[in-house]
Amino acid sequence: MSTVLRQSTQIVVRVGPFVDVTDGFTPETGVALSTADEAEVLKAAGAATVDISAATWAAITGADGWYDLTLTTSHTDTVGELVIVVNDDSVCLPVFARFQVIEEAAYDQMFAAAAPGAASVAALATVDTNVDAILVDTAEIGAAGAGLTEAGGTGDHLTAVPWNAAWDSEVESECNDAIVANHLDHLLAATYDPASKPGTADALLNELIEQWLDHARQCDHIQNRRMAERQKGWDLERVAMLRKLAGITTHIGTQAGQDTMRLVHKILCRALTHRRFSYSFP
Repeated sequence: MSTVLRQSTQIVVRVGPFVDVTDGFTPETGVALSTADEAEVLKAAGAATVDISAATWAAITGADGWYDLTLTTSHTDTVGELVIVVNDDSVCLPVFARFQVIEEAAYDQMFAAAAPGAASVAALATVDTNVDAILVDTAEIGAAGAGLTEAGGTGDHLTAVPWNAAWDSEVESECNDAIVANHLDHLLAATYDPASKPGTADALLNELIEQWLDHARQCDHIQNRRMAERQKGWDLERVAMLRKLAGITTHIGTQAGQDTMRLVHKILCRALTHRRFSYSFP
């Protein structure tokens, strides 16, 4: 099994065992990359071979024939298999070390501190079940959204998602709560008391209502005053006229004059009584 390496990350890897080229089992402790016939890194996907003859290389104490090799970020920059080849024909048998370079996120998922690791078979089965359910639901949408209803459209979409009647009361309740909370019910459904303004006192609706009430009060006052003045003028004018006419008729000595005088006084009495004035026949 290949050792997994993190992409574009420097790391020290262990390479070996190196054994004598003659007997094939005696550990070689003096192998040097700088004098070896081949010291290369073979990257994945046919990438160019990288010379490692100048790389950091050190024998491992207590493990004859094994060496530590420092791979730099330029060695591990390609995702895929990475092979180290070291061969010195006169000293040792060829040694090959295989590694697998994976992307940083994938490596951290498995090997970083407190990494969750790969998903279990059971977890993958759950995901598969959920995906199947999603596919069933999304199939109702149809190609190019054929199962959806566009705003202002012909109603030929979303036909597979029926309205639940149980939602009616809940939606209505939520809307009504919002209306009452903002005192919008005072527009039509609730009695408005100017003395107890709902919401903010200087809110637009309260300001409009207050201005309208003030205007109405001023109009009533002006109208009442004008009517009173007009009525007073009408009464005084007619009293003066009738009194003059009555005075004239009192100087008429004929029977016709007396009859005219009585008629005028009767009219005057009725008119003034209707206007709540006191008048008596002279």
